[in-house]
Amino acid sequence: MVILRVLWVCILLSLSGQTLASISSQVDRNVLEQGESFLLVLNMRQGDTSSVDLAPLEKDFEILGRSHKTTTNILNGDIQTHTRLILTLSPKRAGTLTVPPLTLNGDQTEPHEIVVSPLQLKSAVDGGVELLSRLSDEHPMVQQPIIYQLNLVLGQRIGNAVFQEPKITAGSASIKPLGEQRQHRQVINGNEVLVVEQAWLITPQQSGKLEIESAKLGADIIRATNPYGRFSDPRSLQRIHLAADSYSLDVKPIPAGFTGQQWLPAKSLSIKDELKSAEFKAGEPFTRIITVEATGISEEQLSALVLPDLPGVKQYAAKPVYQVQQQGSEIGVRMTQEVTLIPTRAGSVTLPEIRLPWWNVTADVQDEALLEAKTLEVLPGAVTSDAMSVPDPVQQAVDTTRPETSPSLSALPEQTNATPVPAKLTTHWLLIMLVSLLAGAGLGVLATLLILRNRKPVVGQTIAPVTEPSAAQKREVWKRFESACRSNQPQPARVALLQWLQLNNPALIHLNQYQSEVDAPLKQAIDELNRVCFTEVSEQWGGVSLLTLIKADSKQYKASTEGKRELSPLIPA
Repeated sequence: MVILRVLWVCILLSLSGQTLASISSQVDRNVLEQGESFLLVLNMRQGDTSSVDLAPLEKDFEILGRSHKTTTNILNGDIQTHTRLILTLSPKRAGTLTVPPLTLNGDQTEPHEIVVSPLQLKSAVDGGVELLSRLSDEHPMVQQPIIYQLNLVLGQRIGNAVFQEPKITAGSASIKPLGEQRQHRQVINGNEVLVVEQAWLITPQQSGKLEIESAKLGADIIRATNPYGRFSDPRSLQRIHLAADSYSLDVKPIPAGFTGQQWLPAKSLSIKDELKSAEFKAGEPFTRIITVEATGISEEQLSALVLPDLPGVKQYAAKPVYQVQQQGSEIGVRMTQEVTLIPTRAGSVTLPEIRLPWWNVTADVQDEALLEAKTLEVLPGAVTSDAMSVPDPVQQAVDTTRPETSPSLSALPEQTNATPVPAKLTTHWLLIMLVSLLAGAGLGVLATLLILRNRKPVVGQTIAPVTEPSAAQKREVWKRFESACRSNQPQPARVALLQWLQLNNPALIHLNQYQSEVDAPLKQAIDELNRVCFTEVSEQWGGVSLLTLIKADSKQYKASTEGKRELSPLIPA
């Protein structure tokens, strides 16, 4: 008798514990085929359904829909509220899955086991859907970029698609989309399919194990048993879940035998240069363009070249410009670096060789790109050796953003057609020329920094917004340029022109970039401006013609005078 009473009390306690629980759950069925859905019902004593964390469900199930129903009962003056949250779930894969416990106010629901039988999907050629992936290299080295290429092949229409990008689940690597999504139609075995392509660039940051979880797709298709069904009719639809291949990689470390200062794992790498001048004279600048081309490497790994000092030559290197291109399963990058050189004396000048060590990942050996030395014959210029003995402008503190307050520029003599510049001022003109070059280089650095700040941020980075130059700034610089042209002062005009162009186009680094895009008369006027600025021979310059041609360049002039550029609509009206 006592034993029966004890059992009865235990039963009552267990029932009261279930009654007082904050949350409980049940499923309408636990055996189904992949592509089918089932209902998970959550019974809660509280009315706030948002208090339940549903994130644990997303590992194996897709939440297709949700609804809730709340009832309120008053018993002996006690108000009790009950809420039923009804979730429609679709399994993401076949097999034996578990609906995990969900928590509310410290109470948990019971887990539910769901058995999902696999669904035999047709191939895309036979009218089905396929999700395919491949890696450009399954045996990468540390910091060697690899491409994760994904192809969605559609032999029929899909709807309500939900896509999950590939992600890193073990190891350390950066991952970012590579280019825009592309699509094209292709005929396979006489059947036309639609191929949607997307690629990601994955760069291992450390050696060892690297796990890449596959991209996934959930979508609705028309049931095979109802070929004339419509996407507007839920009864005609079947939910499918596809997963591409996942990968487990062993990333190789930097070889102990690598002797380069910068680790560059690539499939190919070369370096070349081009001199933009047929002859070289003392005191006259010329441009050297150095180009590095590589395959199997990203732009982040190619830094600016460190150029050796050249006796008898001043050189000023601009920030490098990068071009990235994907060719199939390969990524290529081209780095172009412009260097302005000014010989300070006549005679032979040797540009020393440049060696760039890199690691050939194909042959698994260290290689070296070589830019051979060049000897140039510098002809005497109009500048004497004494006139070229001026302080290095790199050591001078010049505010390139406010050229009107620069002591060097404010001390410029007024130059008119009626008043030629005396020959004794040639040294000052050289100093002004060098200061102008420094101003242009400084503005180039400023423009490059603006470009870098506007780049799309990598995951985990926060980039501050770039402030658009105001209309007042543009008008102020334009007034300085116009004043310099009307008073026939070439150096201030050149500085103001470059600054004004960069305010309208931050991507512009050098004046010759703008010059290459304009008509012949304006191009010749800028050539004349450069010649007067970089020549020690005193000669007069008329700036009104340049001012007139710049005004005629309506695109730039309108952008400055109006102060605001209008963007074309994405979809034409």
